[in-house]
Amino acid sequence: ASAEVKLIPAVSLHGSYGIGYGLSTNGLSAYNNVDFTSSVISHRFGMEARWYYAMPRRIRQGKSANNMSGNYVGLEAVYTLLKIEPTFYFNSKMVRNQQQTFALRYGVQRRLFRYGFLDIGFGLGVLKNQRSDIPANTRPWDVFANSQIGLGLALARPKTSTTAQGYCDVLRCFREERQMWKVDLYNLIRISNLENYKGALSIGYERKLGTSPFSLEVEGNGSAGYLHAVNNEVNAYEVNAKNNRYGASLTTRYYYTQKRRIAQGKSGNNLAGVYFGTKFNWLQENSRQQGYLCGVAGCFPTDARITQQSVGTGLVWGIQHRLFEHGFIDFTMGNTVDWVTTTYRDLIQNTTVKTNNFYGYNLIFNLRAGLAF
Repeated sequence: ASAEVKLIPAVSLHGSYGIGYGLSTNGLSAYNNVDFTSSVISHRFGMEARWYYAMPRRIRQGKSANNMSGNYVGLEAVYTLLKIEPTFYFNSKMVRNQQQTFALRYGVQRRLFRYGFLDIGFGLGVLKNQRSDIPANTRPWDVFANSQIGLGLALARPKTSTTAQGYCDVLRCFREERQMWKVDLYNLIRISNLENYKGALSIGYERKLGTSPFSLEVEGNGSAGYLHAVNNEVNAYEVNAKNNRYGASLTTRYYYTQKRRIAQGKSGNNLAGVYFGTKFNWLQENSRQQGYLCGVAGCFPTDARITQQSVGTGLVWGIQHRLFEHGFIDFTMGNTVDWVTTTYRDLIQNTTVKTNNFYGYNLIFNLRAGLAF
């Protein structure tokens, strides 16, 4: 939840609060059946000063009212409190992590319909963590970079009604389109800190089947990352993990409301709207994990290579729209049934274990946003 208030036509203050719950894992459960999954409860407080640098000129030219729709540069300060409850192979204490971040952001915010908004931005900044299990002086300021997307309800409606043409300036509702190349920028770079970062590239091509509401999408993706994880509890560990993954997918899509929307004059014959689909995917992931693990029997070093290959298929639901002239946003959710082959090679013991697992369901929640051509 957030609130934004204009101070002058070009400057506003944006305050926010968020609460969340999630599960996280560092992917080491393959080693001796050690479970490194943790539950996380978070509270996030943020304040941002935004400069809508083109707003005064647009107002003078009669292209915009004095509102909060436009491109902006922001200075953001955020305080986050995380309560982390690890679940290892025996009990571990809860960890409190206080995080402070300061970032410079560039973003684009627009109204959607009368009660909606879209806010997309990328930020680069510094952060500091203070964990209850690590002395404060061992956690200096670090660097991070991330992208953010806000899409939801704007409770304060505009003074004038927002017409269909208004939001179609953003979503390009009436664009006629039979094919589209898509490059995902939302997941391109994620730097949690200088010891935890990931880069990912996804390129997709979607094409309509004739003039029907059906289409085919082919996507190729690859990523590489590094993770340094430390825990100083009784069951301590330190792990340096390098990983890379690459894969491809084929999705059939049916934009089931498109014919009705075209008949009502609300949409062109394009690749936008809500859809059902069938997804086929292939993925390979390779990782190298080095460090040590401690337990009741003491501490021992680890050095392993883990390879996973998976093939799966399933059903998905999603929504896709064009953004402006050369942008897109696509959210997909669903599940696949995957056949997974895992090869674990212990480089210290010089042993190899290979297993085949058939998983019933693999949940999909995938958000992509970026360039479209």
